[in-house]
Amino acid sequence: IVDGVTYDSVGDPEYETPGTPTITTCVPLHHAGHPVLIQWSFVSGPVTGYILEVKPYYTGAGVLVDGWKLIYVGTSLQYIYHVYNIPLLTFRVCAFIGNTAGPWSSEVQTYWP
Repeated sequence: IVDGVTYDSVGDPEYETPGTPTITTCVPLHHAGHPVLIQWSFVSGPVTGYILEVKPYYTGAGVLVDGWKLIYVGTSLQYIYHVYNIPLLTFRVCAFIGNTAGPWSSEVQTYWP
């Protein structure tokens, strides 16, 4: 422990595991570009930021992948994701402190009509 920070055997700081945010809003906005508004709850404590993922997604080559894709890392509690030709989307979010991510939220789905 140095200045109140605990380090692991390789010299990286160890952080406590943050709590789990909850996705509170996940709705299509029905505007050009097919945006979906995703909002999540604040996690108390020394949280560095949040990670938001979506599935499925299209690759740059136009291949549909049924897996998770990172779409946002930052401190905001909301994100607008633009959808193209995917009617059913699933989102999840987690909080992180340094290099330690907390548990993923429950998955939330939305339909783009």
